[in-house]
Amino acid sequence: ADRPQKGRYREFTQCDADIIGSNSLLNEADLMAIYSEVFAGLGLSTAILKINHRKFLESMVASLDLNIETTAFTLILDKKDKIGLEGLSSEWQKLGLTNEQCSILFKWIEPKRMTEANIKATAGDIDHPMAEEAAEELIQMLEFYMGSKDLDIQLDLSLARGLDYYTGCIFEAIVPDSGIGSISGGGRYDDLTGVFGLDDMSGVGISFGIDRIYDVLNSQDRLNAVQAEDKLLVLCHFDRESQLHANHLANEMRSLGINCLVYPDLKKLKKQLDYANKRGASHAIVVGDKEIQEQRYPLKDMQTGTQEVLSLEQIRTRLSETF
Repeated sequence: ADRPQKGRYREFTQCDADIIGSNSLLNEADLMAIYSEVFAGLGLSTAILKINHRKFLESMVASLDLNIETTAFTLILDKKDKIGLEGLSSEWQKLGLTNEQCSILFKWIEPKRMTEANIKATAGDIDHPMAEEAAEELIQMLEFYMGSKDLDIQLDLSLARGLDYYTGCIFEAIVPDSGIGSISGGGRYDDLTGVFGLDDMSGVGISFGIDRIYDVLNSQDRLNAVQAEDKLLVLCHFDRESQLHANHLANEMRSLGINCLVYPDLKKLKKQLDYANKRGASHAIVVGDKEIQEQRYPLKDMQTGTQEVLSLEQIRTRLSETF
């Protein structure tokens, strides 16, 4: 019964990126990097990635001791772009909030650059254990993030989409002044697969609205073709320190057009290499203390099983020739 209009279609196409079976925040950071790469590749330099966390939403209700359900609070909050702050205040007051409480909320939900300092300051203002937990996760995501520093990433506590199933980080991307709403959204869903009979299977994902992105690009005369990669490099590791180092290596490889991923969890090396085989990876690199110290890494050809210990420069040259 929807009314078709600009940005709203009777039928639409989405492009999803989901990571299932791991609760590592490295996955969220990888999705942020995907946003960075996609928007840069499409020339959408003004795109904004908005990020929130479910625990921030819950902590705002708990910190002000609001006698309402979080869902009722966020259903109103989700209308901010349509009804403005005055509309939010009016609807919240109908649920029993005071003018003072609304003023405090308006301060908390004001969008700000997503930096460690701003995340900590926001959690400090809310002053609730759940806010501290949300801040810890968002800061760890920033540590893992290897995308472009040019991407405008905002901490926006008014972002409340999909609260029925998002359990952690929440994403939304917009292109300001495009006349179209969000062009992408997503988040962490720890319980969603239980609906389909698969319990305890955490996941996180984002979805791009292809039709909306097409309309934005068309209005800017910036339609581009995107070619997918068909080869994959998997970076394996032994602990958090080597995982962080592998994440830096992956960023360098991606800058050369080499399609790669860092194994997201702290598992035994055999399990990581088995995963690389199942994914059909063409190569794998193992990163440990010795490799970090010597700056030489074993590059394994997953098809032939042969392995060579090479410098990073040699690996770049080798993979650039084959990828």
